[in-house]
Amino acid sequence: MKIKKLKIDLKNILYEKILSQNFFLTLNIFLLYIYGLASIYYSSNTSNILAERQLTFGIIGLALYFLFASIDYINLSFPLFYLGFTYISILILFIDLFVGKNVNGAARWIALGFVNFQPSEIAKFAVILICAGMLSQKKKNFYLFTFLSVLIIFLVFKEPSLSSAITILITILVTVFISMKNKLIAISMVLLLGLSLISGFILITNHKLIIYSLALVTFEILICGLFMLFLNISTPVISKTNEKTSKKTSKLKEFIYITLAIFISFVTGVLIFSIGWNHLLQPYQKQRILSFLYNKDKSTSYQITQAEIAIGSGEIYGGGTTQTRLDFLPEYSTDFIFATSAEEFGFIGVSILILLYFFLINILSEILQKTTDDYSKLFISGVILIISIQTTLNILINLGKLPTTGIPLPFMSSGGSDLIIMFCLLGIVQSIYRHTKANRRI
Repeated sequence: MKIKKLKIDLKNILYEKILSQNFFLTLNIFLLYIYGLASIYYSSNTSNILAERQLTFGIIGLALYFLFASIDYINLSFPLFYLGFTYISILILFIDLFVGKNVNGAARWIALGFVNFQPSEIAKFAVILICAGMLSQKKKNFYLFTFLSVLIIFLVFKEPSLSSAITILITILVTVFISMKNKLIAISMVLLLGLSLISGFILITNHKLIIYSLALVTFEILICGLFMLFLNISTPVISKTNEKTSKKTSKLKEFIYITLAIFISFVTGVLIFSIGWNHLLQPYQKQRILSFLYNKDKSTSYQITQAEIAIGSGEIYGGGTTQTRLDFLPEYSTDFIFATSAEEFGFIGVSILILLYFFLINILSEILQKTTDDYSKLFISGVILIISIQTTLNILINLGKLPTTGIPLPFMSSGGSDLIIMFCLLGIVQSIYRHTKANRRI
């Protein structure tokens, strides 16, 4: 009887921990990882040390993936865990500012002797945890949330890692937008902030009268339209008795509000970008942006030129190896792994790669739709955002559509920090799927 009971328990454990998982999610992740491993292996020009290290990181990542998938994700939603992890991440970011390993002018790595890791990748994990944990609470502590978010973005930016800071900022803003009940106010805030920053950027980086005059006119029209829409929807219905006098008063108020909004937004945009451009951005970051926008220095676009040549040499079926194996393409296994894959496997190969990312986002979206609690929704939304932003930015940079900046392609770029964090995040998503499925069955 004891043996029979033991068999039943083992069967239940096997189902609950393994068989109840989303098979397609695991398969998709594994295929992306194998694709990246193959790209690194075939592009190596000297030895297979990068591929061997990536294999080791992959084994560690898969072990953590199944570990997080087997635990109850509810345990991660308690403040003790997500706040504790966030404070540790902030401490590591502070340490990185003083003892970080300097590579190409950026101290983005902490050396542990046998391996280096990027604190900014841990920060991405922390941001998703605090977004899901704090924004899903009934009593939201926006002051603490804002303080932690701004501090993380600032510390990541100071490494400097502009791409990671942008990724974290967009993830936070969109997650806050998703958590807000009044979508109209949320849309107004996002558009107002975005337009003000764009206007400030144009005014500071380009002093041609025609360009920034048109930018200002466009900016004012958009802001006016936005606030007219907001005021028309939010203004209460005017009673018929006071309709004439109220109309005059409301029009005057609208004019004052719109004027103030335009002025404040314009000044805010200029101030933020003047401070950022003159005191926060590194010289090489400014040069990359200006070179991309206005072609002021062709020498700074060398990486993009070589990436475009690599993508073109792959043609339909791949087989080109000139750019990667002869070291013409810098960072071929990390920032420009997409160009490397295009050269190795051609148009068909990268089409398959993009489809794998599309299927991954689709699987995550389906899991998101089936979740029932706010924590799960916000966590999966954060994971979708991180993967989507990094994938989109990396591919666009490789195609020469964005300024060069170091951002990894999920599951493809060599290096353990991003790979292991991605495995952990998706392991938690797998746990959410498993427990949501179990609850529905009950």
